[in-house]
Amino acid sequence: MDCATGRFIKFDGSMAQTCHDLEKNEVCYPKFPDGAELIVYRGPTANSNTVDVYINRHLPEEPHDIGTIKMSPQGLKHSLSDCDGDRMAIALSSDFPHTAEEIKQKQLKENRYEEIIKPEKKSYTGSFEQIALDAMENKIGVVANLCMKGIALENECVSIPPKEAGKFIQDISCAAVKMLKAENHHAHSIQYPENLRTQIVELAQLCQSETQNQILALIPESKIENLLEKIGKFYHDVVGTLGGQLQIEVDRGKSANRSDPNIVNACNNITKSFDVAPWVEERKSSEVYTKKTMNIKGHGAIDKMATMTNQAFAQSAIVPRSTQQFQTFFKGVEFTPAQKQKAVSIKKIYDSLIRRAIHISKEVKQAPGLKIVATNPQGSQIEIVGLAQKKHPNIFDNRKLNIALVENKTEFNKWIAIAPVFDEHGNPALRSNGKQQRKHLGYISETSLQQFQSSIKSFTEFNNLTQKIEPGLTPSQVRAAFKQVKEFAITTRESIPDSEKEAVAAAMWQISTASKDDAQYGFKKTSAAFAVFGEEVIGRLEQLQFTEFAIVGTHKPCNEHLGRKWVGEKVECTIEQAPDPANLTQNKRWLVAEDKKLGVFRSESAQLPIGTSFTAEITSPASASVIVTSSKGNQLKVGQLKKYEISNREWKGEERTITIKISNVGKAIKPIALIDDKPLGEIDKESFKLLSEKLNARGIKVESFKFEGKLESSPATIAHIKVDSQTVRYPYILTAEEFLLTDKKISLLDELKSILNEIYQEKINQVLLHDDEASLGVLAVKNEYFESFLQEKNIDTEIFQQLSNEIDKKFGVESLIGIANKENIEELYFCVTVPTEVSEQKTAARINDNLNFPLQYDQLQDGRRTKFIAIELNELQQLINQTESQTKQSTTQLTEVKAINEKVSDVKNHIERDISATVSGDAPLKVKREEWEKQMLKLALASLKENSANAGEEIQTATFGDDKYRVIHHVPSEMLRIVDEESHRGTLYKVQKGKPVQVCKFTEDEKRSFENDATQQKGLQQG
Repeated sequence: MDCATGRFIKFDGSMAQTCHDLEKNEVCYPKFPDGAELIVYRGPTANSNTVDVYINRHLPEEPHDIGTIKMSPQGLKHSLSDCDGDRMAIALSSDFPHTAEEIKQKQLKENRYEEIIKPEKKSYTGSFEQIALDAMENKIGVVANLCMKGIALENECVSIPPKEAGKFIQDISCAAVKMLKAENHHAHSIQYPENLRTQIVELAQLCQSETQNQILALIPESKIENLLEKIGKFYHDVVGTLGGQLQIEVDRGKSANRSDPNIVNACNNITKSFDVAPWVEERKSSEVYTKKTMNIKGHGAIDKMATMTNQAFAQSAIVPRSTQQFQTFFKGVEFTPAQKQKAVSIKKIYDSLIRRAIHISKEVKQAPGLKIVATNPQGSQIEIVGLAQKKHPNIFDNRKLNIALVENKTEFNKWIAIAPVFDEHGNPALRSNGKQQRKHLGYISETSLQQFQSSIKSFTEFNNLTQKIEPGLTPSQVRAAFKQVKEFAITTRESIPDSEKEAVAAAMWQISTASKDDAQYGFKKTSAAFAVFGEEVIGRLEQLQFTEFAIVGTHKPCNEHLGRKWVGEKVECTIEQAPDPANLTQNKRWLVAEDKKLGVFRSESAQLPIGTSFTAEITSPASASVIVTSSKGNQLKVGQLKKYEISNREWKGEERTITIKISNVGKAIKPIALIDDKPLGEIDKESFKLLSEKLNARGIKVESFKFEGKLESSPATIAHIKVDSQTVRYPYILTAEEFLLTDKKISLLDELKSILNEIYQEKINQVLLHDDEASLGVLAVKNEYFESFLQEKNIDTEIFQQLSNEIDKKFGVESLIGIANKENIEELYFCVTVPTEVSEQKTAARINDNLNFPLQYDQLQDGRRTKFIAIELNELQQLINQTESQTKQSTTQLTEVKAINEKVSDVKNHIERDISATVSGDAPLKVKREEWEKQMLKLALASLKENSANAGEEIQTATFGDDKYRVIHHVPSEMLRIVDEESHRGTLYKVQKGKPVQVCKFTEDEKRSFENDATQQKGLQQG
């Protein structure tokens, strides 16, 4: 568990030295006891060949050089080490007894991998620059990853549970068929080493069957063990083959030898035809254990560690929330305008430094190594990176450079520079058609792209350039850039007097978590506040800072206190999770007061954990509107009360004379309701429209119209909650927040249960399944050949896959298609495996209870018991058809819920329809958008979806475009805005459902950049 959760095992490390007084199985390491067994190896290791257990022998007459370990010449050779500074890892076998025993087993002759023989070093040839470029190319990681995948597959053969072994063998055998097909690929054919190809052919034979549908017959248990040994031997040989290639790559800095691309490609195809080790790639993913768990497919030691880590992560996964919810974190701390301006300045510099560091890290990752800085006659410069990848033959020639640019649609770098090719005599190299050859030189750097964005197009030419080879950005420069960010944060903090630190911290926190109405600053990240004022932030955590909340929806029927006016009563409250009344498919956190639901938390309000209880003071604000009911029962809604004199009054049915006054504000008309010649408020647009229609129909002017009516204050839409922090009681076990409600539709499994119990009262056996003369094969529903097998027989596969998934999810067992053949008769069955182990009898009973299938197969062959229940496939299809009416009913209910939700639908759905319609030509709204606008909206919407904190929120937000822009989506108003995240330009783009674009302030360069960003993302996905 320690290793699984990020800790590590520490070994001793010492430099190897030769000693001829030692036997090949001895070492001299005085720090550990004489005669003790030591685990010794030199990292990195290609495989277990170089990891061994030695006897520690003290040599009294041998000089005791601290930091060294003495080894015999044979021991050094055995570990592929020498005495030029190689460092050995050392541990006492007694500290790791199981590991030591495993190492000894691995060193037995029959268990060792193919011996690694270092080839003679080969000298580099060519110019110094060419040598440097060749030596820089590095495939160590590629080959090492293949070694790890091969070892994982070899280990899987001994660690896979018996009940999964049959399917594992099937998957491997069918993967072998794929491997052989790769030999005949029209463009990239694979050539396997002969010793590996022979084994692939043997394994592939298991995937053939009499029915020629890649169905694997049931394998007796006695054969399973033998087959697993064969598969293990095959992957053992793959790892052995890769070991020699890895050693060549490790020595590439000292030798011009290179790994054999045919062997590497062959092993790559082998390990990826059936892969049980996705952790090899995922272990370096920044999203693993920050946003998601690691993908686990195998049963080896690494898989077990990752499984434990996945469980730990799932129990304590951090859910991101909008920074707006934390804006009151420094409540009560005052600051001056000057201190706020200082915070703005600090944040601006910090953001620019951190953005620069991130930019450098991206450039190093995308195009490491040398670069060309090319200067035109006017003095403008353009950078070309990625030289080592393209390997143009004239990179280092001393001549003027002519390049043309072509768009790159398959990789991240947007533009490729191509340059003419010259032979060794400096003459143009010609093609067969007489035209000069051109080859890829490299990529245009991100810096140059920003500089020349407006002038770069396909086949743009830059001629007569003076070129200069320069070293590219390196990982050390990335570290230096981030170090500069850290140093700025430290020096800035030190420059602020202690007496002002908390005030400036509060100011920076405010501008970093500003509300959506703050046009000057918009939404900002809080990284600068954490970096510069970390101590102040931590200091605020000592006490609960969030004690005042806003609860919304108190005017809706879901408020179980509806009609109650809260005037500061102190009551017992709890936080519960329940469906959102505005969106019944999503959950919200509810405030429950005196055991009755009051309302949900406002999306930008701070939150308390689900299950928290406390005492709170609840206050209802003054009503925001009044309903006026005339003597004839007509109603008029009057709002905007706060703008006028009598806004604080609560109306409880009093009768008054209402006068209508029309006020002109520019071109707009503002109808106002007067009482005793004093304005009460502004008449609601819909109410005024209805009133005007009725009066106009009777020939009565609206202006100065008077009528008698009763006034009733509308319920407050929100409630203010003030928590007594001394009474807060957190739940003993935290409840994980579930944004989406579980679909309440009845499952297919549940629908079938009652029908099966009604129809099949007893088991039957008059079928080929129980005919001893019939041959029987099975095909797993999850097998890749399942769909094609049934489609050939004109049988729809979707419903059976759905049922299989439900069975797997509920019982954890596999579903199969049984194929029984006798003479010219074939019968197909839907089968569900039933566990036979004593420990799983409860599961077996649950399966039989839920799936009362009429057939049962239970056979013991070669010591292996195979048991499953079954039903003829066509019978099952007929039963499923009987459930369609129930399914349609459930679907109709779900559609009704969705229809309700459409009334408060997300504006991003409207825009997505608009975008897709523009592309497809079938637009629900006749809105034409330019290409840059469509791409910008796609990028913005994608960022909203990726931010899990947006689920269920009224205000949804995310950044995109390398964090230069922030998209803000207000669900109730269906408004979407794009604001400038970097230069404080305010709102750059604004759109609302059913209305044309209201604001667009993007520059032409920015519009082009959106198209480029979208193309780059598409290229990454295709790659």
